[in-house]
Amino acid sequence: MGLADRWVAALWAVAAGGSLLLRPLLDWAPGLLPRCFWHAMTGLPCPTCGTTRAAVALLHGHPWTALSFNPLTGAAGCAFLLGGAIVPLWVLLNAPVPVLDASPRLRVAVVVLFLANWVYLILAGI
Repeated sequence: MGLADRWVAALWAVAAGGSLLLRPLLDWAPGLLPRCFWHAMTGLPCPTCGTTRAAVALLHGHPWTALSFNPLTGAAGCAFLLGGAIVPLWVLLNAPVPVLDASPRLRVAVVVLFLANWVYLILAGI
């Protein structure tokens, strides 16, 4: 594992830990954000609707609520926090850096997940 990998791992751990430390600020932060322009114009949720509520729920220790607000964001947030906890141990063990191959199948799967998440948001009325 190279020096750059170690820096990325350290930054990931600090960012994940910092987000947990800044959790009290999230209680009032959503009120400062503008309303969703897409939702206001179309009446339908945008693909990222529920992201802020999912992040707040996740940082308050409610992963199932986060997943109900926006499954893709909730899952990504869980992976981010879990990874921030695991990465320092990974570095200490000098484990190899995992490499994700961006094959066409993976790209199609990402698009399908994104669209399925959007359909969920529409059907759930988020």
